[in-house]
Order: sequence, then structure tokens, then C-alpha cells
Amino acid sequence: MSLDIDEVEELASFTDGEIGAIVIPPDCSVAEWVESHRILGKGSAEPGPKRISRTPNLRAVYDWFGDYRVREITCQKPAQCGFTDLIVDLILWICDNDPAPTCLFLADRETARKLMKTRIIPALTAMGKIHDNNNTRKKDATKFECSLPNGFYLMVSWGSSISQTASMAFKYVFCDEINKPGYDVSGDEGNTLGRIRERMETYPDSKFIKFSTPTTDTGRVTKELEKADVVYDFCVPCPDCGTLQSLSFKNVKWEGGSKATTEQIENTARYVCENCGSLWTTAQKNLAVEKGVFVPRKEVEKPRHIGLQLHRLTSLFKGGFLENLIDRWNKAQEEGPSEIQNVINSAFGEPWVNRVTVPDSERRKMLQCCIADYEVGTVPQEAIALVMGIDVQQNGFWFRIRAFAKDLTSWGIYEGFVGDQQELESVLFATYDGKKISRALIDTGGGKEEGAAISRTEETYNFIRANQHRGAKLMGSKGSSVSMPNRIKIGAPLDKTPSGKPIPGGLQIVQINTDVFKDLIWWRIEKAKKLEPGGMYFHNSTPEYLFDHLLAEEKRKDKNGKEDWIATRKDNHLFDCEVLCLACVDNEFYGGVKGISRVNSIQQIQQIRNEASQKRARTPNPYTEGISEY
Repeated sequence: MSLDIDEVEELASFTDGEIGAIVIPPDCSVAEWVESHRILGKGSAEPGPKRISRTPNLRAVYDWFGDYRVREITCQKPAQCGFTDLIVDLILWICDNDPAPTCLFLADRETARKLMKTRIIPALTAMGKIHDNNNTRKKDATKFECSLPNGFYLMVSWGSSISQTASMAFKYVFCDEINKPGYDVSGDEGNTLGRIRERMETYPDSKFIKFSTPTTDTGRVTKELEKADVVYDFCVPCPDCGTLQSLSFKNVKWEGGSKATTEQIENTARYVCENCGSLWTTAQKNLAVEKGVFVPRKEVEKPRHIGLQLHRLTSLFKGGFLENLIDRWNKAQEEGPSEIQNVINSAFGEPWVNRVTVPDSERRKMLQCCIADYEVGTVPQEAIALVMGIDVQQNGFWFRIRAFAKDLTSWGIYEGFVGDQQELESVLFATYDGKKISRALIDTGGGKEEGAAISRTEETYNFIRANQHRGAKLMGSKGSSVSMPNRIKIGAPLDKTPSGKPIPGGLQIVQINTDVFKDLIWWRIEKAKKLEPGGMYFHNSTPEYLFDHLLAEEKRKDKNGKEDWIATRKDNHLFDCEVLCLACVDNEFYGGVKGISRVNSIQQIQQIRNEASQKRARTPNPYTEGISEY
């Protein structure tokens, strides 16, 4: 920027410190400044000078940030799309061009510490704002704060620590991953985002940037996006007809469906133009992305709050390749609803729409559609694993035996109720159509019966210890009463029973995210109804009471919109048994059905060797036959 003679003479009257604090607006845009000043380090995917052209789907955010009329930006995005690095770019721009109080909120303390240590401090150091020596660093920057002589102040905080900023005012605020639980804390001043907004009231030209990977359609970022004055989609032109369109996975096509091989996916993956039907390869899709533009869903003059929704398909990096997304989608089909939601959220950048259970009459019809033409006790040839779920009651045990194929298609084999442990053992260690049960999970819940010496839980522990090495891998289970990050968690060995008696060698309990598996049961029932791989079938003599148990719970929303499985009738025991059967073959439980298959193969090989060894021992040696020993 050039200065006239009067401005030069005026500057000469200031001290060096005052001149250093003067902010001179740059002649270039925010994006131009970033590309001329930002150098990405060795830890970056593409080290060297920052090239915004490599993330064309984020280009407009730099322009909106530089527009004085825009006060708020909300972005609903996939994971790992470069948005965090964009925030670092903007923080550096603030430091150099408008050094004002700035705050970056993250989901938790550890993420805040890591981002400050690995991204922000190195970036400021590379620009010469922080000198690379211990004394200056200690003075200018700490774990969560940075204060520089030019007036720039940065606080890196986390959602639940909003009280730390109670007396502070910020001109620029960035909030990362606002859908995560760290932002759930509320207080007398309202919710977390509301309290953060209060810290910005001092500055009439403040800017508030919020972004997150979505979760459900009631998630925080989705609701914030709905409040925007205008929402933009990143649209790309068709290489053939030129039609602008936002990218969606529903338009990705390939041969082989969910059973496609890697070769099929690589050779046939294409994006279909929604207008002319032309087929794009990943390379053609990326060329279209480079020419993409931001299209508003409606025309609004001078919007103050701008929203942006992004899809992983708009990325030029490997995560946005058609082949990569197809592979992730196909693997999610095997895992079930929880993994499908993960792909929809983190890869597609779209919220998961929960489906609450339909009325009992419709669900019963679905169950009737899943009855297949095979007899009770019959194990289909495709089955490679036989498992059992056991629900403990005060007066006996409910049980369910289910057979699984490699693709997790399953068939109910046998179900019922037994009155004591001896009867249970006869079911657990029986042979079904030539096959034995490989894994069994037994519920360890249960109180102490009046007059009993020990609780039902302790009785179950003793039953597991007495039978865990008799063939089937028998383990205790416990449903989780709180949300779990995973479907299954295998706990540390217990060294004592509830009554305090020692357990030599310990006893491990499998903790199960029951709500996830209940969702999975109905998802697999729906697949069976559609005759799709991975469906859940029932034998032709299935008793009506089994269906009654499956229908004894339904998913309901509470007043806050949270969904939970609620028992509507007392007898839901076989529903719990089906949960345990699915847990037995889950990939998080010792490799799932593939892990069972490997163990069975090893056991079969060992059995063949043992039989061969016994046969050799029984076969007489023709060279010594008839020769007596002296």
C-alpha cells in the first residue's frame, strides 16, 4: 500500500511502538494475503506455499470473511475437509492485518492443547510473529493463550470452559465441531453458543465462524444452518452439458453393488450427470470441482449470516475419490446403521435422519415376511458360525440360537426357556445339524432372590467359570446404561465376585451398547424383507411369543428430541437374546464372524490331525506283523 507525503510526515511523529500498533488495511483480499504469506509445514499433505486452488470448495469462505457486511458463517461439512487449516489461515490474517482479541473454541481441552501446540504456534513462528527461542515463547504464548506486542490476543478454549471467558470480549470467534458433546453444557446464561455470542457484543463488526461435521437432523450445526439468511451449495459443471449441480452420493454408480470387488469398483465407478446422464470418472469429477462455483439456495441482498453445506465429493484429495467413497459405503453396509450413519456424517457431510419405529401391526407384518422355509434346528449350508444369547431370570433362562453366514445373513435355529443350569448346559453344548455353538453371551444382571445365599449375578459368574472351556466361548455380558463410543467394550478382568470372593484368573465382562444393536436388529429384519444380503430370518415353526418379545420395545423421542428404546411390555427377553447373538458376531468382539471362522478352521485342522494320528496308531505295521518280542 502506497502512502502520500502527508501520511509519511504524520507517521514520523509516532513512536516505534505506536507505529507497530497501527493497522494498515492490505490492498489484497484475504485469500491473496494467505497465498502470499502462509507456508505449510512438513506435517501437511502438501507442504509449501498455501494454494487455495487445492480446496476450491472453501474458496468463498475467505471472501465472506473479508466482507464487512457478513457477521456470521456456519458450515456443515464432512470430516477432514481442510476447514481447520482454513481457520488457522484466518487467525494469521487477523494477527497481521487486524490484531484484535480472538477466541477459538474446540470440543475439548486436549484438542485445544494439540491445535495450539502443533498448528497455531508453529504457524505464527513461521511468520516471524513468535521468535523461535524459549524466552520469547514463554512470554508471548502458552498452552492456551497468545499475546503479541502488536495488540493481537488469541485464546484457545473449549466449549465446556465458557465460564473462563465470562469477563472477556472478542471481535473474532471460531467454534470447531459444535455438534460434539463439549458444547452441551448449559447454565444460567443459556446454551453454550448463546453465551459465546454474548462475548462479541462489544464489537459492532465482530465475526462468528461455526463449523462441524453433522450428526442427526436435530444436531446443533444443522439447526444453525437453518437460521442462516442464505445457504450456499458448491456446484460443479458437467463436463459434457455444462449443467451446474451439487454433488450427491446417490448419483454415484458402479457394478456389483455391495458385493463389488476392488477391481469392479476401480473399473466401473462413475458419477452420473443429473441432466444429461453422462458418466464421469474421478479425474473428470475433479476437473469439474476445480471449476465449481457457490450457488445460493435463494437470492438475498446483503446477508449477515451465511451458511454453507459441503460434501466429500467436492474434495480433490483422496477422500473425495469415487472409489474411496464406494469402498467405505460397501463396508458400512456390513456393519449396520451405526457405521452407515458415520459414513453419511463424516464422508457425505449430511445429517442422519433417525427413523422411529413404526406401529406394532406393521412391524409384525415385517417379521412374518422374514419367516423362511426351513425347519427348527436346521442349519443352512451357508452358515459358518453358530452363536447363542442367554437372558438370566430369577426362575430360569431364556435363550436364542442363531446361525450366521459370512455376509452376516442369519437364521434363527432354536429358542426357548429352561428352568435350571443343567438344562441350559444341555442346550449350550448340544449339536445342531452337525454343528456346535462357537460363541455364547450370557447376561450377568440380576438381583438377589429372597433367602438365596448369593445373587443371580454371582451364580452366573460361577456358571461361566465352570463352562467357559468346554467348547463354546462363553462370556458374561452387561448392557450399557450410558452412551458408548463403540458398540462393544471388553472390560478388564474382575478379580472378585459381588460378595467379595476372589476369582482366580479373573473374569472378563463384555459391555454392550444395546440401543445400537436393537437398531441393528430391525435394520437386518428390513433387509430380510427386501431379500438383501445380511438379512435376519426365522424358521417356519417360530412361536408367536418370540415376535411378541421383539415387539415389546419401541423407539420413542423424549421432550428434547432424544431417541431411546422403551419397554412397552414386560416380556422382552428374546429381544435381549437377539441383541446378544448379534454382539457375538460383531467385528468389535474378537473379529466377529470372521474370527469365529478362523477359530473353527484351526479346530478342524487339529481334529483332522488328531484323527490321523489315532488312525496311524491303530494301523499295524506290515513289516513287524507276526513277529513276537523276546
